[in-house]
Amino acid sequence: MVRERGFAVFDGFLGRDQAEGARGAAQNIFRAGLMRRAGMGKDSTAWTDVRARGDEIIWMSSLLERKLSGDLSDEALTRSISCMEVCALLHDFRPSLSLQAVSDSIVSARDSLVTALSQTFTCEKATFQLARYAQGACYVRHSDVSETNAGRRLTCIYYFNPGWREEHGGVLRLYHPKEGLVDVAPLCDRLLLFLPDMEHEVLPCASERFAISGWLYGPSSFLESCQAFAARREEEEARPEEIFVSIVAYRDPECPKTVRDLFQKAKLPKRVHVGLISQVDFQDDEDCFLHEGDLPEGCEENVRETRFHWKEARGPCWARYLAQRLWAGEKYYLQIDSHMRFAEGWDEYLISQLGSCPSPKPVLSTYPPGYDRDHPVPQQSPSTLLCASQFGEEGMLRIAGKMLRQRPAAPRVSLFWAAGCSFSTSELLLEVPYDPSMKFLFFGEELTMLARMWTRGFDVFAPCHPVVFHCWDRSYRSSFKEVADPFDLRSRSLLRARSILRMGEGEETVRNGPSGQRARPEAPPKEATDKLSLHYNCYQLHSFFQNRNSWDCDFEEAQVSPMQVTSPPSLPLLSEIPLPGPGRRVRSRQGEEHGEFLR
Repeated sequence: MVRERGFAVFDGFLGRDQAEGARGAAQNIFRAGLMRRAGMGKDSTAWTDVRARGDEIIWMSSLLERKLSGDLSDEALTRSISCMEVCALLHDFRPSLSLQAVSDSIVSARDSLVTALSQTFTCEKATFQLARYAQGACYVRHSDVSETNAGRRLTCIYYFNPGWREEHGGVLRLYHPKEGLVDVAPLCDRLLLFLPDMEHEVLPCASERFAISGWLYGPSSFLESCQAFAARREEEEARPEEIFVSIVAYRDPECPKTVRDLFQKAKLPKRVHVGLISQVDFQDDEDCFLHEGDLPEGCEENVRETRFHWKEARGPCWARYLAQRLWAGEKYYLQIDSHMRFAEGWDEYLISQLGSCPSPKPVLSTYPPGYDRDHPVPQQSPSTLLCASQFGEEGMLRIAGKMLRQRPAAPRVSLFWAAGCSFSTSELLLEVPYDPSMKFLFFGEELTMLARMWTRGFDVFAPCHPVVFHCWDRSYRSSFKEVADPFDLRSRSLLRARSILRMGEGEETVRNGPSGQRARPEAPPKEATDKLSLHYNCYQLHSFFQNRNSWDCDFEEAQVSPMQVTSPPSLPLLSEIPLPGPGRRVRSRQGEEHGEFLR
């Protein structure tokens, strides 16, 4: 009907309950002050005149962005969800939020609409806005197509105004080229479709009027559709596989040099996208900032940075969680510290090494060799592998990077994982995101992340050749440990880590204590180190993995010594160790089921 007449009207489109729910959600959005006065034109040509256009609007994409950025409360989101459902049903619009379930009848209505539209044009994208017309508001005669939005191929308007009567006004008038004036009343649960180049106006309202307007974009002909598809495929094939690099910096003057070297040493700098969290003093830490000209040409927009004052820092786990939120869909994920250097072609090498790992879900990780801030990166450095070192006073295992006597021919299986140098696909970021509740935690970050990686099937490997280098000198920079922790969040985070790793008492003990009181955990007694946990008796676990994977490490004799840890009578396979819940069920490497595991 749209193709033949230029417009079509569907009554009872979603059902009265859905329409009334959308009405209530729209009123909540308006009362929350989220809507703004609409205007005409765009950018430098934009202008506002309530006599020409008197509605108030909010783009639904803006509503979602405010939710994702934390500006919109969960309560406000819940009250607006019905409007988002309408958008999802009008087109295949799937935001990163859970939409409420809808009835089979609504789904059937949506499918019928999609089938009808698919015979008219190929839809490439859609935009939606919620509009409110107050008493006396109108919108003068206009068209929905202009130079700034020439790609619009269909306008759809969904009305939800229960009890509408003729005296309420707000009728939409179409100026049809053949049929003359066509008036469409804004009846509840009515959907109007028309070609966007058809001129129309909203007559003055005598009562509050709501609608969701949407525009579907696409090529104007089958030939253009084929050309657009071919162009997208060509662009995707020509685009290199992109890498998201997570960097967190605490008052570190090496950070700008790290970012600069990251891009300069990449074989394909434009494939690199950085998510940078800068915790700085805005007046005193000028040497910690990136400046114009630091990045190669064409990469100026490849750094997404969030800055806040160093006194608001909450430790590396919290900062890395914020950095992960800057990810924009890149295929690969590199996590590094803010004081690093790189070898030429590091991007190509890491991708190649990852592809050669004998695992469906590999992660490359190690403690990199060091570099001197006053000298170039060493040309020849030994390969390193992570090994157990000792237990700290809080009971957490310390890890050390040991140098291999000979460079391996293939990536080596590693028992441990390093937070400051980790390369994988972004599947790791999605399945094992950082826990933002681990505030002020340092020792325990790598072990808890490793435990969660393991139970989701990830395998850690050490790369054959070092292409990333770390500045191990801490004397030149500040530490987040200078930040005050008045609520003793570190103790709570440590207890949470101990709970995840099955190290005796955990979070439940904290929750049962006096409100607001978080006593620091005492150093664990010797028998606590004899309890079965993921990292208990690492010397025995080394032996277990040696037997399982049939690999042997050839370390420099001066670098490694056997661990002196008391062994229990017998150590079960890792697949037999019960992991704490609640959480999703996972499978061990041997295909046996673990118990419930807490992310």
